[in-house]
Amino acid sequence: MAPPDSPNWLRSMPIHGAKRLVSRGVGFQSHAATARSLAYAIAAPWLAHSYNAPEYVRWFRLVAAIPLLYSFYSVFVGSANGLRRFRVQAGLDVGFSCLKTVAMI
Repeated sequence: MAPPDSPNWLRSMPIHGAKRLVSRGVGFQSHAATARSLAYAIAAPWLAHSYNAPEYVRWFRLVAAIPLLYSFYSVFVGSANGLRRFRVQAGLDVGFSCLKTVAMI
């Protein structure tokens, strides 16, 4: 197995090791990103007040989901990239881009 500072260290890792790493990443992000998104949602009234637009509170709360989604997306895209599964990475990129486009419409 290549050392962790090697550019191919994830690729040289056995598949069960890569799965464990993804599992740890998802576990970490489930706590960190949830806390960030929750803090943003709780701060929505203060943010809307700072913009002198109290009608934006619900939009700020809706936007709080974006960091949560991106945190999980980054774990899976990063692992697919590290394992050199570029078709999977491209599929995730296309799917997430379509989801963002539909959400904007």
